[in-house]
Amino acid sequence: MNFKKTKIIDNILLSFPNGDDVIEIRFDSKIRQAAVDENLGIVLVILENESGQKLVALNSDGTERFSVPPPKDWNFYYLSTHINHALAVVCVSPKERFDWFFSIDPNTGVLQSLNRAY
Repeated sequence: MNFKKTKIIDNILLSFPNGDDVIEIRFDSKIRQAAVDENLGIVLVILENESGQKLVALNSDGTERFSVPPPKDWNFYYLSTHINHALAVVCVSPKERFDWFFSIDPNTGVLQSLNRAY
């Protein structure tokens, strides 16, 4: 994933490249983090507002692929990769001592618990 290819403006406007074009999308929620995976043609965005968080995946043309909440009792912390998975998110929980990796299915957004994040 490439974090440098995304640009966040005023915490609500996301800008990212699509070939020779630049896609800009305005969200109603605060953008916490965004990253592009050019190999999978996907842009991941962690959004947050007063009612909670969600992970949104966009196709390279800016259309929404999926939107999912964090796993039960967890909050999204940051986007990452994992040694066995191209797309991952690290989550935190007040009920757990350690941060935890979750893989992200690039087609459905299903999150699968992996292992402790160091």
